[in-house]
Amino acid sequence: MSKPDGNSAAGNTALRELLKSEKVTYETLAGLVRTVAAETGNALRTNRSAVAHWVAGSQPEEATSGYIAEALSRRLGRPISPSDIGLAPAIVREATAWPEDTLAALTELGRLDLDLTSSPS
Repeated sequence: MSKPDGNSAAGNTALRELLKSEKVTYETLAGLVRTVAAETGNALRTNRSAVAHWVAGSQPEEATSGYIAEALSRRLGRPISPSDIGLAPAIVREATAWPEDTLAALTELGRLDLDLTSSPS
């Protein structure tokens, strides 16, 4: 079964297939990600084990997803977005994780907006 982020029960097939087709090892990707992160002032300790977790379907932090996409873009010489490699933006991953009170507040706000627009002036 496919998840909204492009992953399936078999893991992140988009990332796995890209790494395989482009002959990028887990160790190579880990090094590239560390380099990109360091350029932004972040010292990551990404290693091949972290890459294996991503390929297995784990979602990295949002910033790390960007580093992965940038690292692969540089390596492959073409733009790669996090969604291209099955790494969903945080907004997609957390869309169903809103607290109930936030949803209630938004619902109430929508009702108020409708009430104001439907009342005669």
